[in-house]
Amino acid sequence: MPSANVVICGGGNGAHALIALAKNVPGVTVSVLTVQPEVEKLQAALGDSGTIRAFWTDPATGPAEVCGRPDKVVSDASEVIPDADMVVLVLPAFVHQSLLKDMAPYLKPGTSIVGMPGQAGFEFLVKEELGDELYKKTTLITLASLPWACRINEFGKEVNILGRKAALDGAAHISPETRQDLPPVQFLEDLLGGKPKLHCDSPLIRFSLQNINAMLHPAVSYGRFKDWDGTPLDESPLFYQGMTQEAADRMEACQNEMLAIAQSLGVKISTVSEILKDSYGAQIVDDSSLFNVITKNTGYNGLTHPVKATGDGKVVPDWGHRYMMEDIPNGLA
Repeated sequence: MPSANVVICGGGNGAHALIALAKNVPGVTVSVLTVQPEVEKLQAALGDSGTIRAFWTDPATGPAEVCGRPDKVVSDASEVIPDADMVVLVLPAFVHQSLLKDMAPYLKPGTSIVGMPGQAGFEFLVKEELGDELYKKTTLITLASLPWACRINEFGKEVNILGRKAALDGAAHISPETRQDLPPVQFLEDLLGGKPKLHCDSPLIRFSLQNINAMLHPAVSYGRFKDWDGTPLDESPLFYQGMTQEAADRMEACQNEMLAIAQSLGVKISTVSEILKDSYGAQIVDDSSLFNVITKNTGYNGLTHPVKATGDGKVVPDWGHRYMMEDIPNGLA
């Protein structure tokens, strides 16, 4: 593996997992670019020699873990973007534009930008902020979703990777100026630890239409809380495995609208069931219906609704979570 500089943008669940995985690729320097309060928090958690531990259970081989420490943690794009070979955006879509605007003056031709996930219209946003000339010289990869479900156990120290996907769809626009010794899709797959297998041979427009998160998260959230009376809960309810049949029906209705739009544009997209079965494979123990594909997926074991503590041991829904703030305005609507 040739040496390479990778910048991970964000400091949340997905960024924690990627930091640990990417630092286990020989020759790779990993920098984290995030907002100032998070920079200080991450630096304090890591201390002088700390690492982030990512752990998971593989259905075939059992428990596994990796540890990694970022080489830099900064809030100023000028400190890390000029040398970047790949920049991975692992943060909510509503901050993509401001981040791209900050990055654009420092990007070198041939740099790869990865939306993980890219969300609807990602390629248009990148082109708007980079300008036509730099956009043509930039490799762009967008993934349909995160490669795994994951949750931070302790900030800056440990993250649990759940439901590690076997395969993941994406799309790529490869610039001829990108390093020939660093094929971007294969390099990204290496950074993810070799799994999932990335299929990035689709047109970019497909993933503005086939937005799996926008289909999943709002429908499940609506189904659970549409009749909630505001009374705090004792604990966070299960998210996917607690999904109602009504939520599955609404999800399917949204999906069918998107399928009709794609067909009118001559673009082939997959159904929610097809995407999940391709991603999770044998982790889905019953694929007889959309409801079962989701609720009978062992890769979703234990995942709960995002909530906020009330201070008295109770919890309430977190309406500011990306399931609402990202997946509705940047995907569903």
